[in-house]
Parts: sequence; C-alpha cells; structure tokens
Amino acid sequence: MYAIEIIEHKIKSEHWGAFKVKKGFNVIHPEIAKEDISGYIIQHVEKHCKASVLTSNGLRQIKNIDSFTSGNVLHTNESYYELFPVLMGESQYDDRFQNGAILHYEKDDANTEWFANNNPPTIGMIIQQGTCFFVPCPEDDVTKINKAITTYEKNKKPITRKILGISWAIDEDNAANGLFYVNKSALLEEKRESPYVIHTVTAKWDFREKSSRIKSMRYSTKVLSQSRKTVKNASARRELSYISHKRDSKAKTKVTSVFVTMK
Repeated sequence: MYAIEIIEHKIKSEHWGAFKVKKGFNVIHPEIAKEDISGYIIQHVEKHCKASVLTSNGLRQIKNIDSFTSGNVLHTNESYYELFPVLMGESQYDDRFQNGAILHYEKDDANTEWFANNNPPTIGMIIQQGTCFFVPCPEDDVTKINKAITTYEKNKKPITRKILGISWAIDEDNAANGLFYVNKSALLEEKRESPYVIHTVTAKWDFREKSSRIKSMRYSTKVLSQSRKTVKNASARRELSYISHKRDSKAKTKVTSVFVTMK
C-alpha cells in the first residue's frame, strides 16, 4: 500500500487570526521505486471560523466574515477537495493552510491599498482540517495535469479538466490557491490506495490575553473615543476600559498543527 510522508512543516503565527502553515508531501511504496510512483494526493479541506467583534454593548458574533473584512478575507467557512500532482514520488506543489486578519479593512489615504484596522478588536477561533490520501495514475496523465496548472499560473485564465472521472476546475475565486479543486465527490474516496493523513490546524486569538500585548503598526480610536457613560453593558464598559489603556495591543494568533495517520 502507498503511504504519504510529510517532508516539510512550517508554522508562521501572526495576529488577529492571521497565520500560515506550510507542508510538503512525498509518496512511498515498499515494493515500488520512487521513480515509478505517479498519481495525485487528494486533500479534502474543511475550514470553520467563528469570530466576535467588540461593540459598545459587548462582544457580538460576526455573521458574515467576507462582508466584515470588505472582501479581504475569504473562504473562512469552506469544504472542498484539492489535487496535488505527484511525479517520481514527489508532490509538485506544497500545501498552505492560511488566513488573513479578521478585522475591519480600510483604504489608505491614497485610496489604493487596504489595511487592517484593529479597532474594534476581535476574538475568535479557526479550525482547518485536511484529510489526504493518494490515488495512483499513469505518469503521462499526471504530467498533462501538472502542465495545465503551470499554464494557469502564467495566464490566470480559468481551466477545467476531467481527472479521475470527475470535472475539476482552477480559477482565481476558489479556495485551493491555484490548484484544481472540486466541491464534493464521494467517488474520490473509493479510489484511495493509501492510509489517510489528517492534518488539523487550530488558530485562536483574544485581545484580552496578556500574551497578546504586542506593539501594533496602526491603531485608530473610533470605538475607544466613546464615553464610557454611553455604554450600558457593564462587561462592555470593562472591555472598553481595558483596551483603551492598551491601544498598542495586538492579538497574537496561537496556532497548533497536528498530523494523524488513519487506515
């Protein structure tokens, strides 16, 4: 039976829910030479994000993160399959789990670039899980798909291909970072010829924690300028009082990344 090896694992913890986790893949088989292994690593990605923002009446759950971030942080609650071509036992692409800061975004003074404004502050948690397995395929077929991905990288024009009997697509609006993806397909699981490798990343951030008090690059005072007398909720008064004395605070994202292999 084939097996997936994780050959590289890097974690970059940022702030306000922003993080990057990178991993690379190899595929091995006890009876097949590495040079003769070709096919696809399929990863079923499930991502869930729950966040709240501080208001004058306390913490309020953010119902639509796309809208809250003005479209700067997308795909925070998604489920899809993505495909990694494997040639000579090596994945041709690394995988990245990542997220942007869950904050309000504003344009700069020149109205050309967005920046994240950490006032009002947020708290939250993101769980992103990837369930990987390997499907062997002829080298010529995999090479063609790999070239299609390279073509997309050059011209950014949407591409659709039939792979493993299913229609896959690459376009700039999907969550697969330039790889072929499909939303659902139970047929893929039936083609599996390796144990599952389950990769779970958990990211949490909370501006109220002492470890989150790290100097910020930019911090405005829209919410904090409110008079405490106008805030009716007692807990909200405490939050505003706390953060108003910590205007340079920045909620560090705490990231854990765990791999589990299952038959």
